[in-house]
Parts: sequence; structure tokens; C-alpha cells
Amino acid sequence: MATASSVYELADGTHGTVDMKRFAHTTVALHAFTPSITTLRLLAEGNDLPNKSISS
Repeated sequence: MATASSVYELADGTHGTVDMKRFAHTTVALHAFTPSITTLRLLAEGNDLPNKSISS
């Protein structure tokens, strides 16, 4: 199977290789948390997040 390989600069300034196969088969679910822009802005500014109760 053919692969594509690229060299990327990482956040710490080093370089790394990423290999991507042409097809990927997965058998698990991936759940990701993405904070809102407002939350990211508060964190970036060093502010505490507001405490809000979660109602069900």
C-alpha cells in the first residue's frame, strides 16, 4: 500500500515525519471536547472560567 510522508515543524521547533496511509480502518469511536472561542479567550488571557452549575 502506498503511503505519503511529509516532514513538519513541531511546536518545540524540532521536525517530525508524518506517515499517512491511503486508507484508514477504525473500530473505535473518538470523542473530542472543543471549548468555545469565549472559553479559549478567557484561558489565553489567564482568567478563571466562570462557575456555572450544570442542570440536567
